Amino acid sequence: MTVKRCPECLKYFEQVGDWQRICKRCYARAKRNRDSDTEDSSNGYVIPKPLMKKVRQLVHPDRHGGSQLANSVMAELNKLMGR
Repeated sequence: MTVKRCPECLKYFEQVGDWQRICKRCYARAKRNRDSDTEDSSNGYVIPKPLMKKVRQLVHPDRHGGSQLANSVMAELNKLMGR
């Protein structure tokens, strides 16, 4: 085994073979990112309902003069909430 420096994170790792270009941690992260892009557009984050209620109150179009931005953000939040 040879000690190499990962070009992604700049940490040193033991290279198992010539084919290994990046460390295991960076490889796993890249694989997770690749897999999540192809499986589902949902990122798996869960926003607690009380927090979502506060966010919706903050961006409500009535608080922003009915602006187009507030309307579009509120529509996206409603879609996330299944409304």
